Amino acid sequence: LFDVLKHPGVTEKTLEVLLVRKAEDRIEYLSPLQDGSEALATAHEADAAKLAAAALVDMPGSFTTALADYRGKTVLATSREVAGTPWVMVIKIDAEEALAASIKRRQTL
Repeated sequence: LFDVLKHPGVTEKTLEVLLVRKAEDRIEYLSPLQDGSEALATAHEADAAKLAAAALVDMPGSFTTALADYRGKTVLATSREVAGTPWVMVIKIDAEEALAASIKRRQTL
């Protein structure tokens, strides 16, 4: 299942597709993470004011640009419900990487 979450043609280094679920007051990461954490090995407090995954689990289909991921990095992220499960798929990329070309262009103007 986890191999399906990785697209072979992606060149962005920080783009990541995660499966998460909310369990009481925690966000549990069901899939392996880019930081080397194994599946089901990571959980964080479900603080929707700080953690992108927590906000996106509460409002699947929404988009965030100002919250942090599990590493504490600001990310651009969106989510979708996984039908028939309590899971949410989160797609995220570091804001720094995603906006690098735009920032560079703005600086040269």
